[in-house]
Amino acid sequence: MLAEEQKLRWCGFDMRPRGRRRVAVLATYTALFVISIVASEYVNHPVWAIVGLIVVTGAVTWLSVMRTNGIVKDFVPKPPMRIKGIGEVVFVEGLDGWAKHFYSAASFDEATPSQREEILSRFKPGKRLFPVKEDSSDTPWLDEREVKERDAAERWSRQKMTNVLGIYMGLYLTHAIYQETVRPLTVAVQLFMLSLLAQTLPQARVLWTEDDPREGLGEMHLVDAT
Repeated sequence: MLAEEQKLRWCGFDMRPRGRRRVAVLATYTALFVISIVASEYVNHPVWAIVGLIVVTGAVTWLSVMRTNGIVKDFVPKPPMRIKGIGEVVFVEGLDGWAKHFYSAASFDEATPSQREEILSRFKPGKRLFPVKEDSSDTPWLDEREVKERDAAERWSRQKMTNVLGIYMGLYLTHAIYQETVRPLTVAVQLFMLSLLAQTLPQARVLWTEDDPREGLGEMHLVDAT
C-alpha cells in the first residue's frame, strides 16, 4: 500500500518524514477551522458561504495532503474491470504489485525466496492486465494486512466523529437552555465540517502514525537535509 516514491511528495515537499506529515495535518485542520469560523460568522450572504465551502471541500478531497487517493496509503476502491470473454481483470504494476496479486504478499520483499525468484522470472515492467483470482476478496487491490489497517483507520475515524457530534449536541443544548437562536448558516457550516472530517480522518490517521518508509529499508542513516 505504500505509494510509489513520486507519490510521496506534496507541493514539492518530500512527505516521507512523519514530522512533516504531522505538521501538514495540523496546518490543514487549523485552516479548515479558521475558514469555518469566517464562513459562519463573518460572511453575510449564505450563498457565497456555501460556494466557498464547496470549493474548500473539493480542494481538501483532491489537492490537500489528506486527499482521497492518499500520499502514503491509498484506500480508494479500485473495482476490477470486466472484459467480454475473459471476465474480471485488474491492473498489476511493479514488483510489489506482482507479489500482492500472485502470492498475497504485502510487498516483494516480504514474499518468500522462491516466490521472489518466480516473480523475477516472469516480471515485465509497466501495467499488465491479469484475471482476478477466484479466491480473491472483495478488495483485491489490498492484502490482508492492508485491509486491517484500513478498517482500523475507519473505526478510529468513526469514534472521533462521534465525539465531534457529541460536542455539537452539547452546543445546541446550551443554546436551547438559554433560548438562543442558532443561525441556519452556522448549522450548514458545521455539517460541511462533519462531511470533511468523515472524508479526511482516515487519511489523517495514516499520515500521523505511519513510519517513514525508509526505516524498513535501512536508509535512515543517509537522510539528507532536504
